[in-house]
Amino acid sequence: MHTDVTLDILYRVTMSLGNTLHAFEEKTRTAFQTRELEREREARQRRQEKTSSNTAAGSSRTKALSTSARKPKQLNLKTYKYHALGDYVDTIQLFGTTDSYSTQPVSFRLTPC
Repeated sequence: MHTDVTLDILYRVTMSLGNTLHAFEEKTRTAFQTRELEREREARQRRQEKTSSNTAAGSSRTKALSTSARKPKQLNLKTYKYHALGDYVDTIQLFGTTDSYSTQPVSFRLTPC
């Protein structure tokens, strides 16, 4: 169970985490040359080969060769998991902690009287 004090602490820590993540992103974006993982490259290549299977054999071969290198990749803070952090305190205030309710759909079955 949360109190006003613990929710205030959570709010402040969440703000601090967000500011720290943004500062980390700013400092590391130019400091490191990162690339996608080998398995990400392979998955991307498989997807491209699958979508290019409808084109001519020669052009798909050229396209596959041009996309075989690992692409540059940066930290992406524009994802839902980072965006949702700011909603935790409000959600807890409105609905309580996640162990006090279920998100499972409820189905009602009407029976004749």
